[in-house]
Amino acid sequence: RKYPIIIDPTTYYNYSTTKTCGSVDNTGYVWYNGIFYTNEFMLGLAYNTDYILKWVQGWAEFDLSTLDPDDILSDADIMLYQFGYGNDYAGSMIDCDVTKLTTRPSSYVVSGYGNTTLYNNIKDGTSYCSHDFTTAASSGWKTISEIGSSSTALNDIASAAGGTFSVGFDIVNSGTSSSGRNYIDIYNWSSSNRPKLVLTICTPPSGFTAGDDQIICSSTATM
Repeated sequence: RKYPIIIDPTTYYNYSTTKTCGSVDNTGYVWYNGIFYTNEFMLGLAYNTDYILKWVQGWAEFDLSTLDPDDILSDADIMLYQFGYGNDYAGSMIDCDVTKLTTRPSSYVVSGYGNTTLYNNIKDGTSYCSHDFTTAASSGWKTISEIGSSSTALNDIASAAGGTFSVGFDIVNSGTSSSGRNYIDIYNWSSSNRPKLVLTICTPPSGFTAGDDQIICSSTATM
């Protein structure tokens, strides 16, 4: 049997929802309330209000307060809703690494400049998986299914049960500054189409006891 659970990053944060996802560029400039749209964050080669091209990373936090530590995870997807893009050259792909964040960005991020630590944490974090975004793709949900193939990611999610799970989106290739913009717009915390973590949980095996939340089922256990 499969039990899909949608984990919504705004449910857990009552008064600081604006920090549960956002963008940070290579100068340490952060925006989580949007730049050109109030409900966006960006990934790729883009610019903020100074109109100078910069590398733009992203992050997302997910509320796992309702996830039982005894649940056994067999799969995971991260879903981002792309609603726009900017593309000035022939390149149409954005290569992204989904990285491990050991500290919640919402606990230390500040609006505007002064966030080089966050940028570096996203870039230096252990990579769970890689994913390619198509810049000019039609609007809709983009699923990062590759994270479900990472036993490290599944273990980290299981360990975060009852708390939060955070990831970074490290842009490893999106063209060059001389090539022009190449980015995607993603709905942020303020939209009903905010980033989501979808977990598949399988039935605990006979003899399973509390504290064994690191066990990962095979995919066949979810059928």
